[in-house]
Amino acid sequence: MDQSGSGGESLKLINHDMYLVGIGASDQCIDHLETFVKELPVETGISYVLLQPFLQNHKSIMIDLLGKFSAKRVVTIEDGVEIKPDHFYLVQPDETPTIEGNRFKVLPDTENKETLHPIDYFFRSLAENFGEKAISILFSEDTCNGTQGCNAIKANGGMIMVNESSCAAMQELPCSISAKGHVDYVLAPQEMPLYLIQYVEERKGFQGAVDESDKKRGVNWFTRIIEILLDHEGIDFSRYKTQFLERKIERRISMCHCKNMEEYVAFLLSNEDEIASLRDDFLMSTTRFFRDYGAFDYIESEILPKIFNSKSEKDPIRVWVIGCSTGEEAYSFGLLLLEAMQENERDVLLYATDLDTKALDEARKGTYPEGIIADVDEDYLLTYFQDADGCFEVGEELRNLVIFQKHNVLTQKPIQEIDLIACRYLMRALKNVTQQELLEKLHGSLKPNGYLVLGSGENAGEEGDLFETVDPSWKVYRPVPQDKPVEEQPVEAPQEFFRFPGMEVIDRPLLEAILRETNPASILVEHDGRMVCAYNGGEKYLGKPNNGDPPYLHNIIDISLRDSLCSMINGCDKEGRKLHHSIEHNNTLLRMTCFPLAVASQEHPFYLITFKETITR
Repeated sequence: MDQSGSGGESLKLINHDMYLVGIGASDQCIDHLETFVKELPVETGISYVLLQPFLQNHKSIMIDLLGKFSAKRVVTIEDGVEIKPDHFYLVQPDETPTIEGNRFKVLPDTENKETLHPIDYFFRSLAENFGEKAISILFSEDTCNGTQGCNAIKANGGMIMVNESSCAAMQELPCSISAKGHVDYVLAPQEMPLYLIQYVEERKGFQGAVDESDKKRGVNWFTRIIEILLDHEGIDFSRYKTQFLERKIERRISMCHCKNMEEYVAFLLSNEDEIASLRDDFLMSTTRFFRDYGAFDYIESEILPKIFNSKSEKDPIRVWVIGCSTGEEAYSFGLLLLEAMQENERDVLLYATDLDTKALDEARKGTYPEGIIADVDEDYLLTYFQDADGCFEVGEELRNLVIFQKHNVLTQKPIQEIDLIACRYLMRALKNVTQQELLEKLHGSLKPNGYLVLGSGENAGEEGDLFETVDPSWKVYRPVPQDKPVEEQPVEAPQEFFRFPGMEVIDRPLLEAILRETNPASILVEHDGRMVCAYNGGEKYLGKPNNGDPPYLHNIIDISLRDSLCSMINGCDKEGRKLHHSIEHNNTLLRMTCFPLAVASQEHPFYLITFKETITR
């Protein structure tokens, strides 16, 4: 497929990398599966795994498969079989396949809980091993089987396709993948192969978010996208790792059939629904009940008893789950706490926070597919959950324990005096400098004898700096006491603030409040545009006052910024809220934000204007 880069330069199709498609189908949808197979091309570099072992009873499908793929390419899965392009793999009865690297591993159908929901189990391993090259297709009308696994595929950058008649039936089930809105394509079976091939070819044809021709022209489309999301969604994704975000952007570009980043930016600016979809992709994360079960076992047996025993009956236990997503992890901690409370009667406050309001709504509903029986003990399900039309619904006791709140831990003040913080699998998505800032926040949030739990592959920085390791296997840490900083003596006019001669610096408490809210280069102006002060390098955007007159913004600001800034101030004055504007300035993309600041002693607000230059890649 022909792909064009910005500036008219074509992108060459890169070498085929294998995509693996997991197909889940029920007996009721066998005719849909048959239609799909008939329309399926072979020489595409894509391979398929059919997860139900019923093909032996449907000879017409086997004839179609063998006619397309040849006998050597229709393979029955066995332990250790290598996964190769352009193959169709079949599951044997009474076995559950999974993936390790580029080979199949087979679990026998035993009492192992994972084998109870083989589609979910396989999809999760598919997501972990193939990442953005993982695809799931569902032909099913009667269950929520596959929902958890599909969520994992979507969170890891893969794609989900559902038969349109299946989707209609699934909408009736509140815990299905369709009802949760995570499906990428809803199609008739005969349409699926065409869209599948188109999606894969476009993913392969796109060579990344940075194009050399854009670099030469000084254009950074990646930064443009981050700015658009900040303007529309109020979330600053510049703190996240660039590579992490680029993979998500590339997926959306393929979904929207855009040829390059420039075309996608134009599409974003004209389509608010796509902005929301990109935000959802950025924020979506893999989650499940008792993820890394050994970590929860260690917390239950070693950490919670120490916390409970250290508390008096009047001293509540405070737990904070950060990045709670759709609630599985928060409720997992809630189950452990409820069990511990039966033996040691204590008041418990369990905070669960996330900045994704859609995920929080799902968490508050507390409705999950029946596949959670592979992760949640039967005693827990019987005691703290109830059946709800083929799903499990969180019961009142567990629901009332968890306090869900919208909160951005990167930009807002953290919850204080916490005994146990779980911040699992957020750190790995953040830039190194942001990780350090977050660790400092979490250190300040914990009580001196509190605990921090991170995810597998994450760490709490240099040993002994802010945290010391309690258990390296399950990433449990304790805060290291820090020397308290020497309290600074107040001075009338802090030297770090630039101000024009003859201008009074407003009272220090207000300046300190401003500093707590912003780090970028900034200037402060009065309601009528009269300059007050500049700090953190804000003076670089100013000129010099004429004839010693009091400087006003429209006279002193860089002429290329004048109209935009004056318009922003007028807009803030009318709307009473902060406004953003981005502009090309001295070969960089400059983002300006204007904040109205109400001051008790003033009739009119002040305006704080911050400047942030192009994100460094």
